[in-house]
Amino acid sequence: MRTVLAILVFLIFSQQIVCKLGIDFSRLVPLSTYQCLKKAGYTFFVARGHNPDGSLSKNALQNIKNSKIAGLSTDVYTFPCRGKNATI
Repeated sequence: MRTVLAILVFLIFSQQIVCKLGIDFSRLVPLSTYQCLKKAGYTFFVARGHNPDGSLSKNALQNIKNSKIAGLSTDVYTFPCRGKNATI
């Protein structure tokens, strides 16, 4: 038991822990908000690409543009919906 505990303690303290702040929005968010978030220490933004019903998000493209202009790393998540036409 001591050996297991010693190994766990070693692994915990030998690993470099990196934490980053990020946020996601589904509604349209102005550039000024992304700039404020960047100043507050946020490093990434994840945009919702599709709505839960499978339709494309009308806000995703502008949110991505705004977050990139503000200097945030950007990614997209989706809710794929089988049988739904991918149109706005």
